[in-house]
Amino acid sequence: MDEIDLETGKALAKDMNTHFAAVVFGMAKEKTSLPFGTSLKSAKVKTVNNRGCVINIVTCKSDVCEMKVVAYPFRPYLKSRNELKRRLIVIRNKVCAPKLYWLVTKPLALLIFVVCLGLGYATLFLGYRGMITTFAQAPRLDRGISAVFGNSSRFAKYIQGSFYISVAAHFVEALIAAVGCSTTLGLNAEVTLSWFILVFMVGFPIFQEFNLMMSAQQAPSKSK
Repeated sequence: MDEIDLETGKALAKDMNTHFAAVVFGMAKEKTSLPFGTSLKSAKVKTVNNRGCVINIVTCKSDVCEMKVVAYPFRPYLKSRNELKRRLIVIRNKVCAPKLYWLVTKPLALLIFVVCLGLGYATLFLGYRGMITTFAQAPRLDRGISAVFGNSSRFAKYIQGSFYISVAAHFVEALIAAVGCSTTLGLNAEVTLSWFILVFMVGFPIFQEFNLMMSAQQAPSKSK
């Protein structure tokens, strides 16, 4: 093993913070337990060695921020400094990938997903006449809908319109995410497709996670 000395480790850290900022952010996020309401604001590598890297992070909850240090291990260890870039490319597609559990851990994501499923079911499976028939079979519901929207026919049209608007908006967000993943973030086709699918399914809450990665990657160039 060609040991990475302290000075070399600092130089490699600077290079990671410049060219792999999103990866560093993802590595820090993976190794940090964030309580509800706390967010990761920044992450910068302090030093690198064969066994891993040390990352300085800032987490914030409301207006209170805190600095911490986390370690990200390399498994297996790096054999030399020349192996770092190839390893980071592999790590990038792991730590920058979207997480399916966000659909459960993010209340807004779960809510939007359920609402979109409901809109889709009503629009594509029941259809306009099916919705009218369903409402008519539940008189109390029909009266409540009529009291708010005028009549159930208008409400059914609102449901259809909401569904198609949601599909269009989510598609645009998913397309933006896919382009950013394959260009700015440099993710492979599989991870890019995962982002596209999750953003298309849920929209803003997942797109927000993608935007954090993009902001992290673009931050070094903005600070110059």
